[in-house]
Formats: sequence, structure tokens, C-alpha cells
Amino acid sequence: VTDAEVVAATQQLETFLAGEQGRITFPATISVHVEGKGFGDKGGIALLQELKLLHEQRIISVNELFMFKLRLTDASCGALADLIVAHKGAIESVHLSHNQITSAGAKLLCERAATVYPIQNNAEGTLVTPLWLRMEHNKIDPATLTLAPELYTVKQHRLRKLKPP
Repeated sequence: VTDAEVVAATQQLETFLAGEQGRITFPATISVHVEGKGFGDKGGIALLQELKLLHEQRIISVNELFMFKLRLTDASCGALADLIVAHKGAIESVHLSHNQITSAGAKLLCERAATVYPIQNNAEGTLVTPLWLRMEHNKIDPATLTLAPELYTVKQHRLRKLKPP
């Protein structure tokens, strides 16, 4: 899929959804899967901006966004951060692995997301809605990525020894 094809498709999305009135309850909660489609920043930005516009019009609410194995760079991170902030905690998961995002883009996403996550869902202030922001296999250099410790957690993976048959 080319960037131009994604841009053209996003321009038709609002018209398509308008035709679904009566069959879909709005705002419709959606999971967006565009992984591995091969497009880059131009298509990514167009899609993210359209999703934000449809959310602001109360047509959709994104709860998961799968944009891995594309050609996204830091240029897409601003539009993604805008979408995350506009949803005010409704997005649960963003999968961006295998792109070309650097430490600067990762920092922008984490800092902007921290303005709305985690969400306090009760009177006691219990924090129960984190954002899973998955960004492995990008161009992020941990030595240059400086974030406040409260902005992230790192999941440690342990290898298990296989038992002989």
C-alpha cells in the first residue's frame, strides 16, 4: 500500500461511516490494524489526523492502534501524540515496533501521553488505565532517551532453559 493510497482511503472514511448510520452505534469503538502495509509518514499522518477528526466529531473512538512494520519516523509522532491526547485515556494499546522512530520521537510520545495517562478511575485515585506503547525494533538509543522514571516501565524477559525430550 502506498502513501497516496492511504491518503485517498482516509478521505473516503468519513463518507463510508456516514453511510453506516443506523447499523452502527456512534461513537463506534474501533481497533485499527494497518500493520505491515508498507506506507510511511505521509500515509500515517493522514490516517492519524483523520482518526482524530472522526473522534472529535464523536463518530469513532480508537481503543487499539497497530501500526508496526511500516516506515514511520519521528515525523508521524506529533500526529500520533495529538490522537492519543484527544482520546483522553481511551486508547489502551499502540504498537509501533519495526519502524524508524528515534529517541526524539519516543520521548515526544511518552511525554505527551503522560499528560492523559494513567487515568484515575475512582475517588481513591487508583490508577487503573495505563497506555501500552510498544516501540521495540526502532532507532531508539536508550543512552540518549531520557525520561522521568514515572513515565515508563520496562518489562524484563527471562529465557527459560528447555528440557531435553
